[in-house]
Amino acid sequence: MPAGYGDNMSVRDLIQRWDVVPGLSLNGVEANQFLHEAGIHVADAVAVHSPGEAAAAAGDLGFPFHLSPLSRERFPAQADGVTQVATSEDGVQHAYQAVLDASRAWNPGAAVDGVLLKRVPRPGVEMTVAVERDDLFGPVLSFGFGRMALDIWDDVAYRIIPITDKDARLIIKEPKASTLLQGYGALEAPNVALVERLLLQVSDLVENTPEVLEMELDPVYSYRDEIVVAGARILLGNPDADKE
Repeated sequence: MPAGYGDNMSVRDLIQRWDVVPGLSLNGVEANQFLHEAGIHVADAVAVHSPGEAAAAAGDLGFPFHLSPLSRERFPAQADGVTQVATSEDGVQHAYQAVLDASRAWNPGAAVDGVLLKRVPRPGVEMTVAVERDDLFGPVLSFGFGRMALDIWDDVAYRIIPITDKDARLIIKEPKASTLLQGYGALEAPNVALVERLLLQVSDLVENTPEVLEMELDPVYSYRDEIVVAGARILLGNPDADKE
């Protein structure tokens, strides 16, 4: 099991433990555990609560590491200093304090419970998988090759959940950036079967867990031998209450 998790629990056990209320945004550790229990491979991560604890954890797990606030608040990507990358124990300790200072400066009222230390995966073809609920169609899955392709070129494909094996096979070929499935430069060609499997896992998770209102897996690093979810944002809620 990835670092930082407790006993194995099912997705349903986790939802009951968290006492889901409308608009519950999971913090980084909770989101990782939620995905892990659904069988989705996530980057190793651990919650730390002091610079010394951060250095010890990083030394045990290896470098480099990405640091971000451990909070259910959402900090925008343009929030300067809220995320840091460290490559040494001294660097981790400095980055720990820098993350806390930046998060407090950006949002003084945010509840920050510590820092999330997450191992940075090796370079790979980046993908983004997201789910949003549409008033007419219900949950909709979107897929694209990285945040830049989505935000700048709107290079994204959609399917209504639940998706089929055929949907998973076709959706990854629809974006213009799908040429990345052949690899690019030093980036190895992704294992297409594993990408399709991830999409089906996300579809099954959302179909069987109506409490999932929104989900964004970004970045997802894809390789010849594995898929690693390196970032996740998950919003839960009571589906019955949210219809009222």
